[in-house]
Amino acid sequence: MDKHLGDIVAAISELNTIISLQRDNNNNATSREDIKNDVYIFNGQFSPVEFVNLFKNYYGPSMNAFEAADKNGKADELQQELEVLFNSQNKGGKSTTSIPATFLRVTVNR
Repeated sequence: MDKHLGDIVAAISELNTIISLQRDNNNNATSREDIKNDVYIFNGQFSPVEFVNLFKNYYGPSMNAFEAADKNGKADELQQELEVLFNSQNKGGKSTTSIPATFLRVTVNR
């Protein structure tokens, strides 16, 4: 599974680049706010279940969620719920992942 770590790192890096570009653009603009829904698509050459495991083992907020769930004896339940969610949202095939994630993009220009 570690062979896919680069895909996760690339996806997170791309999101961070989007955030950085928004910050850079904000430094050169007039004062206003722009709030809109946006979509980021998580793509990978691995199954949705493998994708859950990558998030579980390498993405900080997911790692924290699993740690807390484990302390309460609910790590397996969390794993199962995420696998169902990832599989239901996947637009790729059985061995590929393509999950659109909607987020709120807030741009504040000064």
